Amino acid sequence: MNKSSLVCHIHPTYLGLSETFVHRFLNNLTRWKSCVLTGHIQNAAIYGFGRRYEVAAVGADAGMGFRIWAKLVRSCTPTVGEYFAIHAGYSQALMQKKPALLHAHFGSTGWFALPLHRLHRLPLVVSFHGYDASALLRQEIWRSRYQDLFAAAHAITTPSHHVAARLAAAGCPPEKLRLLRCGIDTTEWSFCLPTANPQKMTVDVLMVCRLVEKKGVLDAIRAIDMARQVEPRICLQIAGEGEMMQVVAETIERQGLQHHIHLLGFVPNEKVRELMRTSDVLLVASRTATNGDEEGLPTVLIEAAATGLPIVATDHAGAGELVEDGVSGFLVAEGAPHQLAERLIALAENPVLRQRFATAARGKVEHEFNLADAVARLEAIYDEACLPTQERTPVKTLSVGLRRE
Repeated sequence: MNKSSLVCHIHPTYLGLSETFVHRFLNNLTRWKSCVLTGHIQNAAIYGFGRRYEVAAVGADAGMGFRIWAKLVRSCTPTVGEYFAIHAGYSQALMQKKPALLHAHFGSTGWFALPLHRLHRLPLVVSFHGYDASALLRQEIWRSRYQDLFAAAHAITTPSHHVAARLAAAGCPPEKLRLLRCGIDTTEWSFCLPTANPQKMTVDVLMVCRLVEKKGVLDAIRAIDMARQVEPRICLQIAGEGEMMQVVAETIERQGLQHHIHLLGFVPNEKVRELMRTSDVLLVASRTATNGDEEGLPTVLIEAAATGLPIVATDHAGAGELVEDGVSGFLVAEGAPHQLAERLIALAENPVLRQRFATAARGKVEHEFNLADAVARLEAIYDEACLPTQERTPVKTLSVGLRRE
């Protein structure tokens, strides 16, 4: 593939603090150049946009574009005028950039990009992640929209077999599905074997997540409350912010856990790595939200496994594709804080087990979740999508069952 080949990435709001996995891919492409077209730019200083790829807000009124996009996602049908207004800016940018390919991030964005794909006759790759492959599938309007998307897209990427199975059940042809792990740089997220420190007075549990329902933060609080009755050294730090911040803070105060649970708010990646190196256990309590929202495969699991932080997690969505219960961490049922508490106590009292879990999890990351391999796979998907149909040698397709790897 020519080094000057350009892929235009479509994303309505670039980029949320919880979407570092998108930035990692774009920032590390080797044979393809990237440009992001978005209706709204946010967190530019945190991510450092412009160093490796361009991010462009399209249209005369990016705020208007974002509001129209929000209307679409709420399952409303926009007027013809609104629909044309938001696509016009993207279309003009595509005529100027002349990319070889479109890559839409999230399934709902892929549907939004269909008119651009058809008008400009560009191959379309779409990456699904979590909400788009769970909560939206409960809505008839999105199930219908996805049929058009599945038919038109050249490739559909998923971070886990679990997400692939959901999309296949919704009508996506299995031959279009591609497993694309959210890889991380294993030198940046370096490994440190957990060591026992008899002088340490606390067992530090860490959560890194948005404070939203599907992250199971209230279950985690209950688990810590139970665990500290047996192992008083257990404390929890929660790094993240979100719509449930006030509810979480009130719950901690009501339960009298202010000395055992600390809310850190937003924490940048560099600080997250420091927290992982000084903590004893990662807790991931994800669960299916009331509206059906699920994870794809939480990136924080990959980061913790890479650094050697032992994991206690719920067997939610694709978590079991990284964490093997009793081998590379503990997995428990969703919505079972008593089970989380039991596993936290087990790890708190067994430093040898923490070391065994850490070593096994790091090996899994190096083999299946390293960034270089993930980037190479994405670029191979781009290469394939740009070939004439008769010349394609398909990338190995996914088995879409719910079995573990």
